[in-house]
Amino acid sequence: MTPARAVAADAPASASVRDIAHIRDVMKTSVSELARVFGVSRQSVHEWIKGGTLSPRNAQRLSELARAADVFLESGIEVTPPVLRRKIGDGHSLLESVKEDGKVVEQARRLVDTLSRESQQRQRLAARLAGRQKPALPPDEFGAPHLREDA
Repeated sequence: MTPARAVAADAPASASVRDIAHIRDVMKTSVSELARVFGVSRQSVHEWIKGGTLSPRNAQRLSELARAADVFLESGIEVTPPVLRRKIGDGHSLLESVKEDGKVVEQARRLVDTLSRESQQRQRLAARLAGRQKPALPPDEFGAPHLREDA
């Protein structure tokens, strides 16, 4: 095999290695989470990280998930595992749409839009409440029993 063919043969594997690293860096996903999403063992994911071969279907799904990670990266929204498990418009989470061969990038954009709107709403609410003074609670309000404790 010529050196050019050797590089071409390694290209999909190295692309998958880069995709996994990118996904884990941006989305903070664990090996176990990736294994669940792709329906494989944790050992298989570890093999992928080391450059092992993937099925064409899993390589495509991994590429889609990496593009979804780009959507989050471009938006500046920090991704946490609960965000990835959050249900989006159609009732599926981003990770579930990877499993079901959904439109992962589109789902990521919808999720980013939702998270951005919620962040703006929190900021507006904080601005509205910024000037308000907290009501002083009388000391006898603290520790008031809900039931008769003297019985």
